[in-house]
Amino acid sequence: MADFPQRQTKYPFQEGQAGSKPKSEQGIGEKAAGQISETAGALKEKAQDIAGNVAEQAGKAWESTRAGAGQAFEMVQENASEALEQVQRFIRRNPLAAVGGAIALGLLVGLAVAPRGFRSERGD
Repeated sequence: MADFPQRQTKYPFQEGQAGSKPKSEQGIGEKAAGQISETAGALKEKAQDIAGNVAEQAGKAWESTRAGAGQAFEMVQENASEALEQVQRFIRRNPLAAVGGAIALGLLVGLAVAPRGFRSERGD
């Protein structure tokens, strides 16, 4: 057999540490961890900003809706007051027509709510 010369290979590992990484890989890992940490922090801040903006917009929308509902209520209340005043004026000017209308309305409501058997009795 032929004798081959033995080669001495130098590894960037520290002596006596089995499984340790080369120093250049350790630096890359630490750098990557730092970048990931920075990115996570930036994402957290951005998420907090977005949540704050959403809450602010929701608050503005609620106030706008509340103000609009208040205005609508006031308009309905004014219209109902005006309608009541008009009905009162009509009754004062035409009392007999108002009484006749009340009797007709009462008759219609009575027929609508009367039991069914009462309307179809034949007098047996």
